[in-house]
Amino acid sequence: MIALLLAGFLAFYDFNVMEHVADYRGLPRAACMAAADLPLGTRLRIAGPRGAMDCVVVDVPEARDLADIRRRGIVAEVQPAAFIALCGALVAPRDCRVTVMVMLSRETDHEGRR
Repeated sequence: MIALLLAGFLAFYDFNVMEHVADYRGLPRAACMAAADLPLGTRLRIAGPRGAMDCVVVDVPEARDLADIRRRGIVAEVQPAAFIALCGALVAPRDCRVTVMVMLSRETDHEGRR
C-alpha cells in the first residue's frame, strides 16, 4: 500500500445526493461517502477540526469542474452528516480545513491507472 496525504478544504454535497450516487453506481453506502479525484472505492481517512472518519470514494468530479475545485483548495466532498461530524456545522469550505490520508495499492496510481 502507498499512503498519499492531502491537505486542503472539505465541501459537502446536497442532502441525499451522495446516497443516490452510491446506489446508482452499485456501491455500498457508508457512514462517510466522498467525492474526490481518486478511483471509485478508494478508502480515505479524513481528519477535520472536530474529529476523523474513514470514508470511501463513491463519486469523482467531472473534468469540467476540476480546475475550480483545485483552485478553491477542495480535496474532498462528503455528505452533510459527515461534514457536520468533521467540521461541526455546515460552513463554507474555507472554514473547514482537513487532512486526507489516501491508501492506494501499488497496482493503481493516484489517477486510477494500472
